[in-house]
Amino acid sequence: MTSAQPLKDAFGKWENLKRVLISLLGATAGQGVVWYTGQFYALFYMQTVLKVNARTASIIIAIALVLGMPLFTFFGWLSDKIGRKRIMILEPDRRAHLHPIYKAMEHYAGNNRRDRQVRKEQDTGAIAHTVQP
Repeated sequence: MTSAQPLKDAFGKWENLKRVLISLLGATAGQGVVWYTGQFYALFYMQTVLKVNARTASIIIAIALVLGMPLFTFFGWLSDKIGRKRIMILEPDRRAHLHPIYKAMEHYAGNNRRDRQVRKEQDTGAIAHTVQP
């Protein structure tokens, strides 16, 4: 189906505008929150746990983002070819690979600390992990 006025058709009718807003605010906003949380957690991990200076950690994150950008296009293409369900079924396998990535970050940061202390906070009952120098 083609349209002579695609913007007017998309945004001029409430039914179409409602679909655009649901997609924008519902799906895309949630995905953005998850994505930014992952990036900032990796940055926080490098700066606080691994004690990498802020400039170096930011450069590493920027390089990782640039290298990862083509994967968005690739997995979009792949989901068009084989379907989203198969991609989503592989998600737990992808997450299982994150632990070795963080171990590699720890190793290459140059401060291979193995002394960790786990303690329970008195006030909140939360479990805190600390790395001993």
